[in-house]
Amino acid sequence: MDPEDVLSEQQTADRQYVPFLSFVDWTDGVVADEHLWGTYVARLTSERHRLGEKAANELLRAAMRAAAVNTGAIEGLHPADRGLTMTVLEQSVGWEAAVRSQEGDEALALVLAALNGYEMALDFMTRNVPINESWIRQIHETVCAPQKTYTVYTPLGPQEQPLPLGVYKTQPNHVRLTDGLLHAYAPVSETKPEMERLIDQLREPAFEGAHPAVQATYVHHAFTVIHPFADGNGRVARILASVFLLREAQVPFVVFADERVRYYDCLSLADRGQPQPLVNFVIDHAIDTIGYLLDLLAAESMNIAPADLRLRALHLSYGDLPFAEIDAIAVRLSQFVFSTLNEKAAAYALPQGVKSGAIGATYPLVPIAKDCRLVAQSHGIPIGGLFFSSAEPAKATVRVVFDVVISRRKEDRYPFILRYRLSSQRSSRPSSEESSVETIRYRLDELNPAPTEGFRLRLDAWARKTVAEMLNLLVLEATAVLESEGLTET
Repeated sequence: MDPEDVLSEQQTADRQYVPFLSFVDWTDGVVADEHLWGTYVARLTSERHRLGEKAANELLRAAMRAAAVNTGAIEGLHPADRGLTMTVLEQSVGWEAAVRSQEGDEALALVLAALNGYEMALDFMTRNVPINESWIRQIHETVCAPQKTYTVYTPLGPQEQPLPLGVYKTQPNHVRLTDGLLHAYAPVSETKPEMERLIDQLREPAFEGAHPAVQATYVHHAFTVIHPFADGNGRVARILASVFLLREAQVPFVVFADERVRYYDCLSLADRGQPQPLVNFVIDHAIDTIGYLLDLLAAESMNIAPADLRLRALHLSYGDLPFAEIDAIAVRLSQFVFSTLNEKAAAYALPQGVKSGAIGATYPLVPIAKDCRLVAQSHGIPIGGLFFSSAEPAKATVRVVFDVVISRRKEDRYPFILRYRLSSQRSSRPSSEESSVETIRYRLDELNPAPTEGFRLRLDAWARKTVAEMLNLLVLEATAVLESEGLTET
């Protein structure tokens, strides 16, 4: 393309720029699930108080490490797979060496820079002061520090140019779409005024009183509409969104690399005047992160190594699939649960006289609520379990039995319900003592067309916690049997 044609095309794109809406106009019709959000935030707050700030803050920083690893991967700066994510979650010491070994020194530098950016968000959150342009520029300078150049697509092909750090763009950075057209960001001349307008919106009473996930979504959307820097805008946007989630829920905004497509689709819908999917995406991922931390906090209390981050993708298409396919997905979910439980049980070196095994249950746990249904039997019964037992003289058994039921409500964004119950029995009593049935709900997009990394990590942490609970209960039951027989020392 001739340079004059390039200039003309960029000028046309400048004129096509659509400024972001005011917060009041943007949120017209937008809703947030206050009840679900409040429930999870309250549970996490309670657990943090119970365990103490030191343990709880280490788990928060584990989530921040996961965010730092994946934020660069989303933009293709380096890869990030499930194994690496698990490593940075589980290891407060030694994770840097693992990143360097798997991805190299350049990737590690980018991850550490991103982590510094999230730490800045955490520090800024604790001061509870308004966001300003100077701080945003500092964030960009921090997260992009190791990146010396960025790719510019010219008529002569892609070229590497120096990346200005903490400086607003001096050249148009419109992006060419797959259809050949340019997606218009703020023109260079409008970047500074638009950033000033964004800061003003963040200080409006309507914004300050809004739901934190809506605040996070709006600042992310408006910032990416402007695209004020030559490169690195996505990384900065995710840190800006994290400020508001950290203030209320004490979790960062985490998006796994394998959720890139849905994430970008939601951003695109917001650009076209449909912000609700992006709001849902942010809320879902914040709740997923809280849910992961809750399980990991429980595991931490039993000295179990953390191994999961419950981050899920946005639920979109439950009502559009036939019942047979939904039933098949539920069966696959139960198979994942069954195999993961047995995998975690097999990891323990059980002493002689103690064994574990699978339970092939053929009936549901309890009567099913009217708004739920079992899977059609032609697909297989999604029911199973695991037991641990100890032999005489400390004869006792503990078991966990689960089933999977499906919501009948087509509008339900969490249609798959894993129900599980832990029970125990010892030789000195004829009947088992059973706890109440607990549930975990899953979205369709976590399981279809394939299980996401977030789902697998979340299930792994739950299975570790459950197996540890079973073994702890078996110790108590076996001890009680020995004591009843006078076989323990007083």
